[in-house]
Amino acid sequence: MTANDAMQSDTLIQGQCHVKNRFLTVLYDSGASHSFTSLTVARELGLDFSELTFDLIVHKPASRNVLTSLVCLQVPFTIRNRTFIHDLISLPLCGLEVILGLDWLSKYYVFLDCFERTIVIPSDSLDIKPFLSYTLYLNSVKLTLDGSDCDGYVLLAASLNNSVLSLERIRVVKKFPDVFLDDIPEFPPQ
Repeated sequence: MTANDAMQSDTLIQGQCHVKNRFLTVLYDSGASHSFTSLTVARELGLDFSELTFDLIVHKPASRNVLTSLVCLQVPFTIRNRTFIHDLISLPLCGLEVILGLDWLSKYYVFLDCFERTIVIPSDSLDIKPFLSYTLYLNSVKLTLDGSDCDGYVLLAASLNNSVLSLERIRVVKKFPDVFLDDIPEFPPQ
């Protein structure tokens, strides 16, 4: 994806950030697990590079995977008069300068307003309490079956709390409490 593709897209949210007296184009990407900066831009700005202890394979849409081990640690940047500090992985990006992924979005509780195609950054003065669902996403694994043309995904999740399970918490099951009662030993009869 190039900067022109991002500008033409009706589905992407972009903006600007200020790094070392320079405005950079930012793509806010909830589909990216990490945040990135262009290798060229990082060099032009004189950002310090650190080397990861491993090679990171990054899947880029519409192109081949990219291998990198370079990261710019604790990069200060400003968005809407607020300063953030975040690690940015360096990639050879074509025209894109910064991609802020899910790691940054979740760290600062940033909301993506898809209808208005903008972001909402909660104020420091607001008492934002993170919403925790009943399960915590831990990891996903892509599986390719040997000799098959299909891929599958496995989502690994774990319970966040030790609360007592009840049929009333399961939307469809709560309507039919007598149907599967013997099949679910975790739910004691009432």
